[in-house]
Amino acid sequence: MTTVTNVGENWKKGLAKVLDHLDSIRGKLSDLDNQQEAHHIAIQRLERAGRERHQHPGDRDADGDRDSDGRHGDRPPRYHKIDFPKFDD
Repeated sequence: MTTVTNVGENWKKGLAKVLDHLDSIRGKLSDLDNQQEAHHIAIQRLERAGRERHQHPGDRDADGDRDSDGRHGDRPPRYHKIDFPKFDD
């Protein structure tokens, strides 16, 4: 038969476990909040860099093209036909 003190001790142990789990959850939520804030800052930085790039459309990159993919505005990229020698003759 359990006594009142055993019930009280079991209750305290159970409460201590619950409090430990709550502290663990609080720590994980804090880490998650910090990660979310870091991602938000990184996204803002990337969006700002993209807006700044599109504000200066006349600027040229290192190889003289306007865009990094070699295109000039809306014109598709140029494809050069390679002439192979004919060996049929």
